[in-house]
Parts: sequence; C-alpha cells; structure tokens
Amino acid sequence: MSTSKNLKLKRVNAEINNTFKAAGVLLYSFVKDENTDQLKVKVLIGCEDRRHKPKGGFLFAPFGGKVEQGENAYETAIREFNEETAYLFNDDIQHYNDLIRNPDHTRVFWIPSSKYVLFCTEIDYDDSLSERFLEIDKTGFTNTDQIFIEWVDKNRFLRGPRFSNPIFTRDNGEEGKIASFFISMFGIVDNHLESKLMKRIEQQSTKTTKSRFTRSSSDDELVSNMSLSLNLQDD
Repeated sequence: MSTSKNLKLKRVNAEINNTFKAAGVLLYSFVKDENTDQLKVKVLIGCEDRRHKPKGGFLFAPFGGKVEQGENAYETAIREFNEETAYLFNDDIQHYNDLIRNPDHTRVFWIPSSKYVLFCTEIDYDDSLSERFLEIDKTGFTNTDQIFIEWVDKNRFLRGPRFSNPIFTRDNGEEGKIASFFISMFGIVDNHLESKLMKRIEQQSTKTTKSRFTRSSSDDELVSNMSLSLNLQDD
C-alpha cells in the first residue's frame, strides 16, 4: 500500500502503524446556522501559544502529537487528545477511544508526507466546551499547550487559509498560523465533511417528508372517520 498520496481509510493498517510519527483527533459536529437555519459543520480546534519560540505566534491545529514508544496510532491519538484538551473529556475517555476505533463512525486520514494519522469523528455539539476548558486549572499539565479550544465553521477554517498564506482569523480578530501538516489535509478532510453534511441534510429531508406524509394520512383518516360518524348519525 506504499503511496505518496493522502488516503482516507476505515482503519489503521499494520504498515501505517509501523511508519507513523504522530497522530491526532479532529472532532466535528452538525449545527444549525443562527441566521439561515441551514445545517453546517463545525470543527473543534485548539490554539497553542508559541510566542516564546523562534517563529512565535499562535498555532491552530487538531489535538495530536508525536508517538511515544510502544504506542499504535489509536493510542497516540487518544493520549494526545486527552492531554491537549486538559483532560476535559477524561471522564468519558473510553467512549472517545471507542469512537475513533469504530470504522462505522470514524474516518482515518493518512498523510504520508508528514507521517501523520488523523482520526475524524463526529460528536454531539456542546457550546460550553470552550468555557469549560478555560476554567480548568492547568497547573502541572506539562503536555497541555493549548491556551483555548473553540468550535469554528468548517468552511472558514478549511477553505480559507492555504500554504501561501496559512493564517486563520478568529471572530474577535485575533490571528494565528495553521500547522502546515494540517493544511496538507484540508482538501481530503473538507471533501469528507462536505459529503457527511450532504448525507445528513438528505436524511433530515427524508425524515421531514415522511413526517408530513404521516400527518397528512392521519388527517385524512380523521376526516374520513368524522364523515362516517356524521353519516351514521343522519341514518
């Protein structure tokens, strides 16, 4: 399976487990737009403060990092996810571990150029996550580099920045770079999330149509029963 192309997979295979150098988790959720009422995708992103390093600035990326000795890609991803979110999800970490290992729920993206494995999985939308993360006392959390986490619109994040200008601007005007390894995934990840969005919209449309048909049938039956009742009274 050796290839230089980015791949979307259902599972991590032995070859990838033997060659990957880092792994992470990208969480996404379906949310209704407040202005249009249309369904859209948001992704949960972390921001690291690297102003103390030579290249400096803020850095936006999924939750992930380098493999430790003896780990497979799943183990690296879930450990890094837990550490970089300041153990916000720790009480339910087994649930998230099960999610990323479930091929019916999660897609695996393999980026051979950076030897990075990204697990992309859906969770229920929770707009309190950013605030709850900030409230955590991170004293002693040596592996928590994020200064904040937040939900961002998929289209703004994945379709704006490029290698030539890898900058993301938050709603409050603050700017930061996006990790170069993540930008290399943008196309394949965006296509996957767009496909999931279209499928969800189609499912909702089908559900709404069925619901309307059921109500219509019930109304017709009610009218028919009322007519029959009136006819019987006339007799």
